[in-house]
Amino acid sequence: VMYFGTGESGPFEYCYGPTCPANQNERPGLNLYSSAEMAVDLHTGKIVWWYQLLPHGLNDQDASWNSIIGTTNGTGAIFKAAKTGILFSLNEATGKANWVYVPPASVVKYEPGSLPYDPTNATQMLTPWPNYPNATWIQSPGLGGALESDVAYDGQNLYGAWFNGAPIVYKMDNSTQYADTVRTLAWPTNTTVIAINANTGKPVWSRFFNNFVFRGGMTVTNGMLIIPTGNGTIFFLNTKDGSTISKLYDGSPMFSDPTIGQAANGQWEMLQILGGGRWLSPGSVGGSQTQPGALMAFTLGTGVGVGTTSVSYTHLRAHE
Repeated sequence: VMYFGTGESGPFEYCYGPTCPANQNERPGLNLYSSAEMAVDLHTGKIVWWYQLLPHGLNDQDASWNSIIGTTNGTGAIFKAAKTGILFSLNEATGKANWVYVPPASVVKYEPGSLPYDPTNATQMLTPWPNYPNATWIQSPGLGGALESDVAYDGQNLYGAWFNGAPIVYKMDNSTQYADTVRTLAWPTNTTVIAINANTGKPVWSRFFNNFVFRGGMTVTNGMLIIPTGNGTIFFLNTKDGSTISKLYDGSPMFSDPTIGQAANGQWEMLQILGGGRWLSPGSVGGSQTQPGALMAFTLGTGVGVGTTSVSYTHLRAHE
């Protein structure tokens, strides 16, 4: 069985102008299989089960990031998060939810129309835009979502990075069914890294980071959580309590997971892609920056465990 997430239905809510209607009246109903987790039989191509994380999604909060195979209370589970920031544990065989984690308002700012609608409510499934019938709405979480990255898993806890960015205010002209950008709000940018117990769905610990957004993913290895960030800093946290083991500044935004591996000579290394891209939200730390990308290898201490840090690096390759 193959497990994967799907993107949102079209037309996209961020697609505005005379050639791109944003009114979701054009796709009423559940919009089945969009923003969902799918289980497909590899031998037959048949759907085994599906779980829609965001029925009739209106604001690009899809489920296209990683799916994790693990266990909840000894039973096979699929862990999946949507860009809404909501994290699910689903039964591996049936797709039934074991638990659902919704971050509190202190972690993610949810504006009206941002959280999933009730799929059994026919009125909600016909909603044409967020915060309907009000003509304006605040896109929060923003177009980058509240959790637009891979979730990490160590067999005990799940690790996610929930963030807030500057949201956009939109206004719908119902006579034309087109939406326009009104303004961007000057909200604080921050990220909260949370460890979630895989059996209970309850937070174990959390760490708040101010002034940067997060995208891409984290890597967990032998008691250490490695977090590359959009402000050019890599944090190394203890998975027991979230305390800082070390941190490394490389001066370039990072929006991809690091990889841990052992070279032929026995040396443990961390490979990290840095630079080479830009963040989605203008004005965010690391945003709108475009610079040459590079693949860098950082040497790690023996065992790659708690107490070891990245102390040196070798520049392997860089290109315009």
